[in-house]
Amino acid sequence: MRAVTEMADQRVVVAQAAIHSATGIKLVDKGVRIDSRLYERLVQHTLLEPVDTHLFVEGAITSSELMSTAREMLQSAPPPER
Repeated sequence: MRAVTEMADQRVVVAQAAIHSATGIKLVDKGVRIDSRLYERLVQHTLLEPVDTHLFVEGAITSSELMSTAREMLQSAPPPER
C-alpha cells in the first residue's frame, strides 16, 4: 500500500471503482485521485479486494500495447537459426 500511494505522488493514479473495506465501508469513491494522503485511511482497514484491482495509472503500459510491440518486433526480426 505504501508503494502504491508513494507512486501516486509521482504519477496520476485514480480509483476506477470504489474501494471498500471487508465490512462494506466505502473508503474511496470512484474517480478519486489516490496519493499518500490516503495511505492511513486505507491501511486501517482490511480491503474487500486488492487495491490494485481498482486503480488506473495514467501512462501505464497495457498488455495490448506489449503484445502489439512484440508482434512488430517479431515481424521485423530475422527468423532464428536452427
